[in-house]
Amino acid sequence: MEWHVEQSRGPAGPFHVQTFDHLTGPTLWVHEVAAPALVLGSTTDESLVDVTEAARLGVEVCRRRSGGGLVLVEPGASCWIDVLIPRAAELRSPTIPWDDDVNRSFAWVGELWRGALADLGLTGLRVWEGPLTNAEAGSALCFAGIGPGEVIGTDRSGDDAKVVGLSQRRTRWGARFQGLYVQRWSPERLADVVHERRLPETVRIEELRYGADSVTRAGAPGDDDASPSPDDVRSAVADRLGATD
Repeated sequence: MEWHVEQSRGPAGPFHVQTFDHLTGPTLWVHEVAAPALVLGSTTDESLVDVTEAARLGVEVCRRRSGGGLVLVEPGASCWIDVLIPRAAELRSPTIPWDDDVNRSFAWVGELWRGALADLGLTGLRVWEGPLTNAEAGSALCFAGIGPGEVIGTDRSGDDAKVVGLSQRRTRWGARFQGLYVQRWSPERLADVVHERRLPETVRIEELRYGADSVTRAGAPGDDDASPSPDDVRSAVADRLGATD
């Protein structure tokens, strides 16, 4: 069964509450936000958000149904793609290794993202195979922790820096893997719309380093070549799966 891709552009909120049990096969949902959005995880504490300042700055605040911490999604700076995999064998592509283990199932999706980014010249990335790190921080801000299957690189200080964050929601139909690639991030905008004093003590927004612009290429520390654009990443992920509109 072939992969199908559906593309959309608009607010983040309606996209994240879409149901998917009606789909008839493996699908990519590619969404481009029309304006900055702060997307909370299914259990993220709303008190972390300065809703008044977010409204003043035109930052949409919404919630997704998958887990993890909040993320800032910005037009032209990030790329959101959902990978939707049906549970029923007759609906799946033979290339999809369905796994009932929720954590283990992230590995295949992470490798999909890593491979697509490598195709675009962003080498030296790896898929995180360990347990969740910095769980408390990551439950508040997605990119402050690292979970199974997420794609990371090494920043210029030699520390891990997340490039693709993942979350997952499962229903009787199957699994929805939500993935966000960040090319560059805006600590100033995030600090404007989050009550930093309410974050875990280990989290300092100005000290966070993540996104493709934060990592070095394999064998070329300090390489300043432009990171893959969100548009290019969308195409590369779809191409990896042979997805069609």
